[in-house]
Amino acid sequence: MDIIVTGTLPVRNNWQGGRMWRWICLILTVVFLAGNAQAQPIVRASPRCEDGTLPTSTPFTNTYVGAANALILAGVAAKRIQIWRFWLLSDTATVAIRFEEGTGATCGTGNAVTTQNLYQYNAVNQSIDSEALFPPLTTITNADSICLRASASATITGVFWTCTVTP
Repeated sequence: MDIIVTGTLPVRNNWQGGRMWRWICLILTVVFLAGNAQAQPIVRASPRCEDGTLPTSTPFTNTYVGAANALILAGVAAKRIQIWRFWLLSDTATVAIRFEEGTGATCGTGNAVTTQNLYQYNAVNQSIDSEALFPPLTTITNADSICLRASASATITGVFWTCTVTP
């Protein structure tokens, strides 16, 4: 039923049948939810080793790295090393580092470059955090170790999160 008011357009009675109440409830719900909205943290999946375990953290401190390699992660017989994440801190500015794999105390035998000067320090006590590496850096040969090599003399401290896998 339309209600006619003199001097205006016809107005429909929206209170009938509960239609107006539904609109009011919808508006109040939207206002309530918008007022209580909070930013949710981003949840990242943790990398997992092939056996389902979390990568093992391997810290090292005050390792001198220069033109020769410095052993950081010793190889494991019949297994390959996967680096899922790393954090490194250098005491020297403007030095580039890379990872190399091989055998021996300085990865000198079977030497293979794992990265090509990927990581550059631009300031003293600057850290590099790789975040999660997908896919991980993986040694090519079983039982190979991981070494660090720097473009200049530096003392590096850090931690690697690794898995050992059977190829």
